[in-house]
Amino acid sequence: MSEYVDAGAFLAAEQEVVACYAAAFCAPPWNEDPARARDFGATLAAHAARPGFTASFARDGDGRLVGFGYGFTTPDPFPDHGAYATVRRMLGPAVDRLAGALEVVELAVRPEFQRGGHGRRLLADVVGEEPAWLLTVTQVQVAVAFYDRLGWRRAASDPTLTVYTGPRAA
Repeated sequence: MSEYVDAGAFLAAEQEVVACYAAAFCAPPWNEDPARARDFGATLAAHAARPGFTASFARDGDGRLVGFGYGFTTPDPFPDHGAYATVRRMLGPAVDRLAGALEVVELAVRPEFQRGGHGRRLLADVVGEEPAWLLTVTQVQVAVAFYDRLGWRRAASDPTLTVYTGPRAA
């Protein structure tokens, strides 16, 4: 079961969110460095303060956080720094359609709870009926297959990243 959480509740669960992130992404197939999980924790307050922030949690029967997802509104005009610059390069002028859309920033489910529908429900909660987009690592085939299965469309792909637009995205 998943539940919408506001920015305050999301930040109050920061330690749980970071631990869930580390469990999901510091193991195969992602294999991120544990320092990346600590760096991720440092971004949460700024992300929760962004316009259009929306988040959802999935908990097990004991109340343990087993997954989370969150996103916020992409600035308009579409930025040209960081990962945004890569998306701009990949999409060209079509990138402007993503400005103002919901940007799914993170979707994480602890490995032992994957394939139980948590990711699908979390993503549906975060996106709702909004036009949305996200990035995923092209080489992580389970992630690519997940978004393909849910009907997300590959807007662009290179050897490193795939840009997806949600089923209702512009």
